[in-house]
Amino acid sequence: MSQIANQIWNKLFEGKLDEIKVLIIDYEEASDKNFNHPILHEISHQAGNKSYYIYNEDNEDNEESDILLRQKERFERQNEVFKYLFKHNKFKNLLFNDKYIDKYGYTVLERLRIEYENYCEDMKIWIRNNILPEIDKVIIKVDNYGNMYLINKHFFNNNIQ
Repeated sequence: MSQIANQIWNKLFEGKLDEIKVLIIDYEEASDKNFNHPILHEISHQAGNKSYYIYNEDNEDNEESDILLRQKERFERQNEVFKYLFKHNKFKNLLFNDKYIDKYGYTVLERLRIEYENYCEDMKIWIRNNILPEIDKVIIKVDNYGNMYLINKHFFNNNIQ
């Protein structure tokens, strides 16, 4: 297991982009391929959220308000890390790498499509404009056992921005 890849992976949840930018210099392509959840798969899972936190002066000292504010800030950082990694040259080749899969056997684009269902509209627009313009044409089917299947995966081919 790559020590650098592991360090990057450990920074995904908190969205520590500045630290990831330093580590990425020494990252070796696909050095995380044996992780249960490689870096691009994990950030696809972590990112995409939007907090609906609204600052209210009356709740300034409220613990729940503080938790929601920290969550909002973390979501924003995770989304920035997602954008950085998906556009970074060291990860671009992994988008089509059939050997770069998670423990469920999903490629990066398959994992992204599955997680995309839960993304906020801002992130969906960014993905359509910057990664997969036709991502919505890839259909997710779930069988009676909860297994997910992607239909129309050919829209992943040659449609990367």
